[in-house]
This record gives sequence, structure tokens and C-alpha cells, in this order.
Amino acid sequence: MAAHSDSDFKQLFAFPELACELLRAAVPSPWARHARAGDFTRLNASYVNLDGKQRHDDIVWCVHRPARPNIYMLLEFQSRPEKFMALRMFSYVCLLCEDLLRQRRATHGHFPLVLPVVLYSGRSQWNAATSLADLRPQANPHLEAMQPELKYCVVDRNTASHLIHAVLELNQADDRQTRLPELMSIIDIWLRRQHNPDLSRTVIDWIKRQMGTAFDLVTLPPESSLEEIVMMFEHKFRDYEALLEYQAIERGKEKGMAIGIAQGIEQGLEQGLERGLEQGLERGLEQGIEQGLEQGLAQGLARGLERGREEARVLERRRVLSLLIERTGIPVAGHIAFVLMQADPDQLAEWIDHMISDGGLPPELANA
Repeated sequence: MAAHSDSDFKQLFAFPELACELLRAAVPSPWARHARAGDFTRLNASYVNLDGKQRHDDIVWCVHRPARPNIYMLLEFQSRPEKFMALRMFSYVCLLCEDLLRQRRATHGHFPLVLPVVLYSGRSQWNAATSLADLRPQANPHLEAMQPELKYCVVDRNTASHLIHAVLELNQADDRQTRLPELMSIIDIWLRRQHNPDLSRTVIDWIKRQMGTAFDLVTLPPESSLEEIVMMFEHKFRDYEALLEYQAIERGKEKGMAIGIAQGIEQGLEQGLERGLEQGLERGLEQGIEQGLEQGLAQGLARGLERGREEARVLERRRVLSLLIERTGIPVAGHIAFVLMQADPDQLAEWIDHMISDGGLPPELANA
């Protein structure tokens, strides 16, 4: 993810409602299930250790528990596995505890209770060790007993609740099986229960940015609600694969438009003239452009033009150009007719395009 995307994603968990959901996913116990957003207080995640070393944690929450010691939940955000994550978390926890002790947050002289959580947003399996013991060689029992120890919890797509799972999926909406409307519906229903306008606005803006970054050709109205976005995706893009198809078609249109228009005029004129000039030059051109665009977009540049039809195309272009000239009130005779007979196919096509665009004779013919 890009830096700004990382920052936007982290800011979601600056809201106690989402921090509470993350706690429930990390700790499957009754007290965590009964925790409420009002039990969470966010702490300053920037502090200095006893040696003057600065540390900026991603997010730290204090979870208040009635008649029980508080728990300090340290959140670290990862988009890819890191082999020595246990060692990193150990150093982060030590710095946090030093700061908590300095702030006299210890309970009755006891060490603060810390819950280290890694929120992993990647798609590959988290394969890094989750404890310090798994990183060091095996030692005899006496030496092992004196080694520092720490375990951290990993919350990913497989262990997360429905809500956190939906957030993680939308954070990297790059899988063909991703069901975008269902994921956004889960978040929409959850947001309605929170009754927090700031939270809703932040999450919805984040979803719009995610969709705009992943699918730059999809336009979401600035004032649209999440429910309206869900309805739009339900109608147009049932899944990620449908979005990819839409993106490919739109990009194909963009890249092939100029080629398609030019080829459409040429092929459309041929087909329109074959159906009969009695239908009118204007209708023939319109149909030719439309059919030419369809064929140009579908067939691309691969088909090309058959060399054996070169002479037929020249004749048709002369006929079309003659009709266009006569519509201006100028007879096709004398030197103009001679110039038309001498012109090559590309020159005829250029003059046809000039008359269609500008309505007047090309300079070469006007001076004839």
C-alpha cells in the first residue's frame, strides 16, 4: 500500500469502536466480548525511553476494566510478514512499559498488562514467529528459564470478525473472489449501529478513496452514502472480476477511440454505401462510425485492411468525396476531377475527414 493509504487505514483504528472490534477478534474471551467503546482511551503513542530513545507506536489503547487492572493494547500494522516481528514487538512493549511506569500507570506497584496485536492486511499467510522463544536456539532448562519472553497476537483475514475481515478485504481489494457489495454492506450495517457521524464519515471516505485508487475509472458521487455505493456495485459490479472487466473495457475504449473513430469512418462508409446511398450520407456515416467503433474495439488493430481491396476502397472514397463536394454546391469536374483521380487512398481519406470536420473544401482542392 502507498504511504497515504497506510495512514488512512491506521486512522480507522483511531476510533474506539473499531479498536473494540479488534480487541474481540484478538482475545476470544468473555471480558473482551463485553467490552464497549466507552472503555477505551487512546494514549500518546510517542514517548522516550530511559536512555532518551524515541518511539512512535502506531496506536496504543488503554482498555478500562471495572475492579480489574487496565490492559494496554499496542497495535502494529503490517502489510507483509516480518521474520523478527516478535523481537520488534518485544522492544515496543519494553518502551511502552517504561513510559507507563514513568506516568505512574502501574497498578499497586505491578507491571502494566500489555496486549501486543499485529493487524496483518496481506493476503499471503503470516509465517513469522509469534514468540521470542521460536526465534532462539533450544537451551537447557536453567538457561531457558532466564531468557526474555513475549508473545503477540496476529489478527488477519482468517482470524478476524466479520467486520474486521471486511475492512481488511477492502484495504486490498485485489482478489477475483472479493465480493465488494457484501463487504460494504457488512460495514454499512455496523456503522448504523454505532451512531457516530465522525466514524461513519471517516470510514465511508476511506472506502471511496480505496475504490478510487483500485478502480480509477469508477466514479463515485462525492455525497453518496455507503448504502448508495453498495446499490451501485450490486447493480454494476457484483465482484472484483466484474470491475476488472469494466476497467478493461473502459481502457480499451480510451486507447482505441482515436483508432476506432478513424477506422469506423472508413469501414462505416463502406458498409453504409453497400446498404445504399439512398439511405442518406448522414445516416450512412453515423452507422459506419457506430459499427466501426464496435468492430474496432472488438477486433483491434490485428485485423488491418486487406490489400486486395485497395482499389475498391479508392473508388468508394472518390465517390464519397465527390458527394461531399457536390453537397457544397461545387461540381466535380475539370481540374478537381483530375486531382481526385491522381490522389492516393490516404490523401482521399484525409480530404474526407477534413470535409466532415470543417465542412469546406481542403486547400488542395480549393486551389484546384
